[in-house]
Amino acid sequence: APVDAGLAQQYQVPSSLSESAHTWYVIADNGSAVATSTVGAFTVDITPPDPGAAAFIEPAGGESWLEGLTYDPEWTTTGISDVNLDPAHCSLWYYQDPGYGEIISAFDGIEGTYAWYIAGIPHTFSNTHLKLVIPDKAGNTASITSPAFNLIDQGDVRTSAWRYVTVYHF
Repeated sequence: APVDAGLAQQYQVPSSLSESAHTWYVIADNGSAVATSTVGAFTVDITPPDPGAAAFIEPAGGESWLEGLTYDPEWTTTGISDVNLDPAHCSLWYYQDPGYGEIISAFDGIEGTYAWYIAGIPHTFSNTHLKLVIPDKAGNTASITSPAFNLIDQGDVRTSAWRYVTVYHF
């Protein structure tokens, strides 16, 4: 409905807007002429996506994934829904205790898999997990997490093995 804001150059909506699409425009009237702006649109969305029955298939839990190899985390996408779902901006993370390390951002997580070449992990993580973050266009997110598995830093393996190596200078 039209609102008369008087001489205001700003206008604050007096009550909460419903979660839906909205439009706005400005009508300027100085008494001798009237001008109307173009119509702008925006959406109020505070509801995160529903992950439905989405779940990780791989890792299945308990296995060890080694740095320097490629693994294919896989998940079902059954039931993931949101009116404003933004599948091209999903992100995949691994738990570092504390916090998460990013594997990839802005990829289509609805495809249900991602080939992850494991490199650059700072150390071995026992009982880590993966987290797929599913956003909508308003920035609301939902996530699913994998069962626990081990992420093995090959640097740890190489370092511990050096004590058994004899180095010859040529």
